[in-house]
Amino acid sequence: KFTGKISSYITTISKTFSDISYTLCVDINTQFIYLGTLILILLSVNWQSAAIFTAALVGMYVLGRVLIRYDMHYQRIATDATSTKDGYLIDAISNFAAVKAFHTEHKEYRFIAGEQARTLAAAQRSYLWAIAFWAGMSLFIRHLLWPAIILLNVHFVLAGVITVGQFATVMSCALLFSSNIWVTVWYVSQFGRQFARTDEAHEYLFG
Repeated sequence: KFTGKISSYITTISKTFSDISYTLCVDINTQFIYLGTLILILLSVNWQSAAIFTAALVGMYVLGRVLIRYDMHYQRIATDATSTKDGYLIDAISNFAAVKAFHTEHKEYRFIAGEQARTLAAAQRSYLWAIAFWAGMSLFIRHLLWPAIILLNVHFVLAGVITVGQFATVMSCALLFSSNIWVTVWYVSQFGRQFARTDEAHEYLFG
């Protein structure tokens, strides 16, 4: 374990740990309370709509766990490559006299360029899995949740099970859910990335 990489990982932990704490304790918890409130409102109209929302959330959670695992995997690789590159930069600058004395500038440059290419490749793979994660969440919201909610409650209105006012309440909740769930998805995706970076740093320093 060379000192430059240790220094880079300490910087990573110090930057991300406070972000993780705030995201988990404030942002994500707030979103869960908000979504729970919407489900209770829907439950007061009809339990079927609340069940559809709950099923959509469970499905998004299951699919999201699978997709975000790959994103976190490549985020760890990118974090390792970035810290290695930064570590060699720190060591090269710290030992500038030795680098010049032994004429190893080109060797250091080639190594750093290789780590930069490795970082870029891992970041691109992570980005592709992040796109897949957002696409999966969109599948549940746009193509499963909305059609099911609208068709079910239109049928209830026509059958006289709910009133027009109750139908408007359900549609308002669906609209609020659709606009708010993207904030929740964003917080979860960022939390996964932050956790992957911190976990990689912690494993290197203390593992």
